[in-house]
Amino acid sequence: MPMPSARSNKGAPGWDGQDFADIEAYGVQRWLGELALALRQEAYRPDPIRRVFIPKANGKLRPLGISTLRDRVCMTAAMLVLEPIFEADLPPEQYAYRPGRNAQQAVVEVEELLFRGHPDVVDADLADYFREHPPHRVLKSVTRRIVDRRVLHLIKMWLECPLKKTDDRGRKTRTTEAKETRGAAFRRVHPSPPLLANRLYAPACVGMEEARAGAEPRQSHRDLR
Repeated sequence: MPMPSARSNKGAPGWDGQDFADIEAYGVQRWLGELALALRQEAYRPDPIRRVFIPKANGKLRPLGISTLRDRVCMTAAMLVLEPIFEADLPPEQYAYRPGRNAQQAVVEVEELLFRGHPDVVDADLADYFREHPPHRVLKSVTRRIVDRRVLHLIKMWLECPLKKTDDRGRKTRTTEAKETRGAAFRRVHPSPPLLANRLYAPACVGMEEARAGAEPRQSHRDLR
């Protein structure tokens, strides 16, 4: 169920400050009923994303965007439907953000490959990868598997959400600048961004595996982009 799943992820409130205690005080079923009605009537519109910064190990700050609980519940519902569909396309070499898979399993596979005589290990970090993929590229990838116009419209709205920031004086400002909103959908504290990111990253995994095997990249895998 979307509501328990969203709640299990915890996280801070969005720009409206609403948390689960507020929803319980309002009435969970009443709140969900109103949200479901807005979705059915296609009147739902996502709220702006709250921009925050968290410290990184190297002393720098990582930008994150936090959606409201209303939007996180909707995205969780979408993820529960989309995840099995996208999972069917992902190569076995891809371990990140997948059900039943983790980084420890990837390390075990690397150790086994080393033991079987494959000495080369590629350690790569795709710098600012999410920001380099504008919404239209993400949607193009999604439309290769999803045709429901309502679902595609929801994803498009989430990708194009504006950011809401608080300046040093505590004033909230809203921006729709493309350079900031481009990667905003991927910086939410929510499981949907990795789901879409995996969809984009799959061709890179497949390409490296085919290069290792000396094969030409297959058109079907290039089409995942």
